[in-house]
Amino acid sequence: MPKRIFKICLTSSPKNKEPRPRDDADHLRYLREGIEPHLKGVVWEVYRTHPNFSLERLMKAAFERVPGVPQVRLKHGRGDKGADLEVDIEAIPGLLQTLVVQVKSYEGELRDVSAVKDIERTIGDAHMGLIVSTATSVSESVETALDELHTATDKPVALLYGSQLAAFVLKHMPNLA
Repeated sequence: MPKRIFKICLTSSPKNKEPRPRDDADHLRYLREGIEPHLKGVVWEVYRTHPNFSLERLMKAAFERVPGVPQVRLKHGRGDKGADLEVDIEAIPGLLQTLVVQVKSYEGELRDVSAVKDIERTIGDAHMGLIVSTATSVSESVETALDELHTATDKPVALLYGSQLAAFVLKHMPNLA
């Protein structure tokens, strides 16, 4: 290293200061920050390449690869009561629970509470509900509607959207990665 560059390095560093040791939490935060833009890109590609019923079929294929899921049913038409998918989950051998899934293809923010209304119509027949969306954010009105639905039914209802959806798809669709 030329003396001039070495001297600049020495004079530009803080004197008598040790670099702060990074812990595992720091490393994970930096990793999350680095991965986040890529996951947003994956969500965009899912939105772009899987419109409407194609997104429902993609989610069916992903859920079929989740351990402890013996069966996934694609629901269409008047008899679906608002569920796009019914997922049987066997978390404990011999104990089967049903998850109803509403799949919504959105760009940007999910503001429409119709997904919550759809889950509300069908959750009576299930143990829990899930809204899956390609949206990258969720409005406060949707969050409030979900909280109200949980209070009214005493059943868990969750959202899987944005970066979490991208991670789910990448994990359970190994042909993509």
